[in-house]
Amino acid sequence: MKFHIKYSLITIILCLSITNLSYAKTYRYDTAHSEVGFSVSHMVVSTVHGHFNDVTAELFWNPKKLKKSYLNGTINVTSIDTNNKKRDNHLQAKEFFHSNEFPTITFKSSSIKANKNKKNTYILTGELTIKDITKSISCPLITKGPITDPWNNERIGFEATCSIKRMEFNINQNKLLKTGDLIIGNDIEIKITVEGIAKNN
Repeated sequence: MKFHIKYSLITIILCLSITNLSYAKTYRYDTAHSEVGFSVSHMVVSTVHGHFNDVTAELFWNPKKLKKSYLNGTINVTSIDTNNKKRDNHLQAKEFFHSNEFPTITFKSSSIKANKNKKNTYILTGELTIKDITKSISCPLITKGPITDPWNNERIGFEATCSIKRMEFNINQNKLLKTGDLIIGNDIEIKITVEGIAKNN
């Protein structure tokens, strides 16, 4: 009887260990189903939307050990796409991204904390670097999955939204309308949608 109880406890411990390991995954950024998008007010009366076509990311996710999880990304500034080539080229200029000097935008996560009141929701905090300025930002983060696709790949989804002030990152095209309003708004709304494919760890 004692042997049976001891064996059962060992089995439970081993099962728990295997379960915990299964949570920890490194994911590949799926460029075909992911997007780093943004929007900004134009002349008060409209909103310009855009995204970046060249993004790389490092994704490690373990909801049981969030301190070890990270979501890091690098954006090629010249890949900006606002559906207007002339405007995209203008955004490379010094008063905007100054891409000749600062070709990338980077984000490096520093902490991920669970929202205890809502399942699969977190607060993602990290260091955002645009041009030569780095600031800490925090974003609500939602996870979806993981699931197994028809080709037996494990996939997971991440969605994050946040707002930044472009002037805080030295993006200083500050022409005004006669009303005194900025032609290009200072508030940049960012929406990140990521689909990750599990690597064979």
